[in-house]
Amino acid sequence: MQALNRAQAVFYDDKAENLVGAPSRGTTPAIRTVHCKDQPLTHWQLEDALSMSCLAGEQQVADPEAPALLFFFDFDMTLSLQEGIESSGGPEEFARLFGDAERRRLLRQLLGPLLRAGRCYVLTANSGYHVIASALNALLASDNGPTPSRFFVADDTVRYASPGTKIKLIQQIVAARGLSLVHSYS
Repeated sequence: MQALNRAQAVFYDDKAENLVGAPSRGTTPAIRTVHCKDQPLTHWQLEDALSMSCLAGEQQVADPEAPALLFFFDFDMTLSLQEGIESSGGPEEFARLFGDAERRRLLRQLLGPLLRAGRCYVLTANSGYHVIASALNALLASDNGPTPSRFFVADDTVRYASPGTKIKLIQQIVAARGLSLVHSYS
């Protein structure tokens, strides 16, 4: 918990209508949005998010009053490479769902530490969000990686949000954590 209970948020989604309504002061949004319009999160976007996460963590260590940086991700066509999810769980489905080995490594490298730090949420309009939580946990534990110390949980770190309500849900999650969104920090 931040000394001044402040937070900033970044939200990644493939559908522009889910990014509408982010509160802003002038041109500075309280929730930074990333529209994955052409394809799901690319290797470059994952590396950028990882870098942003690491910088925020370093800033937090250097200045405990710095706002927490929370990450919010859509699942279908943003974290995953497909619309919808099946629960058969075979290795070929895993690659079809999350992509090549490098993309899966980057996803694990980004999501695992964010989840452990309590700074990662998945918001989806997919009614199979319980299966999504399981798939994300399987991703974190895959490819002989370390056993996750924290797991995605449906109705907590993975939540259902009907189309067009994700910004409002982000605001509710931040408020429920006792944090206030800030536009900038200096």
